[in-house]
Amino acid sequence: MIEPGMLVLAGVSGGADSTAMLLVLHRYCKEIKANLCAVHVNHGIRGEEADRDQEFVEKLCKNYDIPCSVYRFDVPGLCVKWKLGEEETGRIVRKEAFSKEMDKAGPDSFVRIALAHNMEDRAETVIHNISRGTGIRGLGTMSPVSEHIIRPLLDVKREQIEAFLKECGVNHITDSSNQSLQYTRNRIRMNVLPMLQREVNHRAVEHISGLAGMASLAEDYLMQQGEKLLEQCTMDQEGIHFPDAFFAEHRICQIYAVQIGLERLSKSRKDFTAKHIEEILELATKETGKRQTLPYNLAAFRDYEGITIKNLNNKEMMESYGFEMCYFPYVNQKICEKKYTKWFDCDKMKGALEVRKRKTGDYMIVDSFGMKKKLTRIMIDDKVPRELREKLPVLALGSEVIWFPGGRINEKYKVTSETKRIIQIKYQGGNEE
Repeated sequence: MIEPGMLVLAGVSGGADSTAMLLVLHRYCKEIKANLCAVHVNHGIRGEEADRDQEFVEKLCKNYDIPCSVYRFDVPGLCVKWKLGEEETGRIVRKEAFSKEMDKAGPDSFVRIALAHNMEDRAETVIHNISRGTGIRGLGTMSPVSEHIIRPLLDVKREQIEAFLKECGVNHITDSSNQSLQYTRNRIRMNVLPMLQREVNHRAVEHISGLAGMASLAEDYLMQQGEKLLEQCTMDQEGIHFPDAFFAEHRICQIYAVQIGLERLSKSRKDFTAKHIEEILELATKETGKRQTLPYNLAAFRDYEGITIKNLNNKEMMESYGFEMCYFPYVNQKICEKKYTKWFDCDKMKGALEVRKRKTGDYMIVDSFGMKKKLTRIMIDDKVPRELREKLPVLALGSEVIWFPGGRINEKYKVTSETKRIIQIKYQGGNEE
């Protein structure tokens, strides 16, 4: 994890785990002549309690002569601005804090980021990921070493950590939000894990953590096999061609090769699911000309020699989802009121219009006062069948949806007497009658 001369940036909240990790790192870095710096993030969520935590960490670091960098963020305000929950926003600002510290160190520095996850944290994450739906990657979460991130306490149980601090005579603070059942992870930690240990196996945490370690090794191996298989395919910036011979390989290797290919084309893995990969592979059993739309303006096509995944331009993407667009000046014509053909004020649209499936955080403006409403709620209120909600394409500007076929249009983009240019969008998959 750590070698002489390295800079170790330790994330320290002041809780038992991070306090114990800081003490261990302080001893070890001193022993091997590595450099240690604590990084504390004040999220601005718990008022005086958050300030107390910051003061505790600063005093602890001063007592041990450890440099300490403190970052303050208005997480509640950023939640509103970014339309994200507190947990996700907290992760983003912590990542930003570490990124700034790495920038301070300079591009030639050998830096490790130390996080204080313990064995229970790993087990909680595995259960959380299984419950939400995951593959081997989600089972093998939280490796002891992952690129520049290290987790020195990952194989240590919480009770051992608390015993260590007691032995050292060092106090720690308790974050009141850790006791709130509002957060999913807290419910898993306080309810699910104790029940498993009490009623299934008292070593449940160790066994789940051990599974995560094995899954991490399996993930590394399958990634290597996926890379090798992908090398047999033709790939450039425009797309990837998977020849028919590709589909004779083991199914799990196909899955990993397609997954890696999608991530390279899109520069992201966030919005791809197992269902997307399954739909791509199923094209191999279908006739030539069949296609499957994907996130990030990608689409997969069945051709004579295999399957091609390519980047589509905006016009191609619209056509792929069954939309037709045209533009014309507005001179007080009667506004189109057909179910699957809609008119919008073109000049009100800022940014690139995209067509995709719905995402978490999507919303629409539903009245002239600018009131926002979640797309999920709108679909429920409009009685869109549950099985269609994930399948329907939506037209969006970022997270703001302007229309979905068969539904209402965004109030913000309606044609008014001041409209100069119209964009007409017609959906081919619906019956206007």
